[in-house]
Amino acid sequence: GWEILSHRCRTPHGEIDLIARQGPQLMIAEVKARATLAAGLEAITPRQQKRLAAAAAWYLAMHPAHAQCEIRLDAIVVLPGGRIHHTEHAWTCDWPAAPSF
Repeated sequence: GWEILSHRCRTPHGEIDLIARQGPQLMIAEVKARATLAAGLEAITPRQQKRLAAAAAWYLAMHPAHAQCEIRLDAIVVLPGGRIHHTEHAWTCDWPAAPSF
């Protein structure tokens, strides 16, 4: 039921792996391929989370139609054998005040 808006979206702040929308929710997802779920989640460091938040803020500034959505920061870990683990609301962040252009 999700509409994929972008994948591998390049921004001045870094790449967003997946952006999707379902109704009022906008999912910003980081995708990691790792041997274990723990390794995949640990690979999304606080520094990377901050970069992703800045990239998401830039994306929202460029796509104001999505600015009123509830923003979810999700983690998707691809495990051996193609198994996928999707963690909704994997982390929260303090959104940057304004993107720099």
